[in-house]
Amino acid sequence: MIIEVDQSGKLEKTSIPTVIAFSNSKHRSAIIFSGEKQKLENHFRALGKRRVYIYQSFAVILFLLVKDESIIQEIVIDTEYPGQEPLIKNIFLNLVDRKLKLDKQDITFKQIGKKSNAHNIAYLAFKNRKASITITAKDIISYLPKTKKSG
Repeated sequence: MIIEVDQSGKLEKTSIPTVIAFSNSKHRSAIIFSGEKQKLENHFRALGKRRVYIYQSFAVILFLLVKDESIIQEIVIDTEYPGQEPLIKNIFLNLVDRKLKLDKQDITFKQIGKKSNAHNIAYLAFKNRKASITITAKDIISYLPKTKKSG
């Protein structure tokens, strides 16, 4: 199974929700509301890692979105954070359950376009403020490696 992934509402824009959605023969979406994103940003700021929360959160939300899928052969993720793809991919692969058996080459980043079903699902969930699952800051933090404050 090949799935496409798109995001609506950037994670770094903490005044609006973010939706990450996937599509193939079926679809799912995950939403994190602005208040939860602000909690995440504050958590990472307290650790002295203010910018990294975006990429770690994206990877964890993606994991939470696909973790119950039984067979995934390939994931095509819309290019949201150019230059950060290796980091996102590594964080995601460290989270993926072994049953998915995904390797680095099974995850690619490219523009999937507005005609993609994943784009439509993400956009509608964003617009309606309703998704398959709702993610909290606590959900994301629970999957992150325990880090100490820098400095």
